[in-house]
Amino acid sequence: MPTGLCKAFSETYVDRIMKTKVTVLLGICIISILMGCASTKSSKFSSMSVPMGMDKKDVLAKFGSPYKSGYFKDTNQIFREDWYYKESFYIHGWVDVVNIIHFENGKVVSLEPLPEQRPYLVGGDREVGTTSAEKKP
Repeated sequence: MPTGLCKAFSETYVDRIMKTKVTVLLGICIISILMGCASTKSSKFSSMSVPMGMDKKDVLAKFGSPYKSGYFKDTNQIFREDWYYKESFYIHGWVDVVNIIHFENGKVVSLEPLPEQRPYLVGGDREVGTTSAEKKP
């Protein structure tokens, strides 16, 4: 009878170990799937977040100071101003996106995203801004 007891004990022990392994593997799979489906960061600049007619002070309060700006008066004496905002995203490598907010007489008239720029090479033979003599090993 002791062999039957040992056999029963070992089967329940093995069953618990198998259930634990399956639970851990299932948890790892679920976490991997959730991480793979995580949303990527999107631009904070859109027609919804920067509506036409928005005041400069509201843009400044919402997005902070631009990294660059320019202004002029056109031939109709309309004061025009452009504010440049840069965002960086990691999309198969780092990407810089510049958004220009155009103002006329202190109000938003348009939002212009410039084409994406990839200033940083990832896994390439050299980084932008280095000469061929400075190649990374």
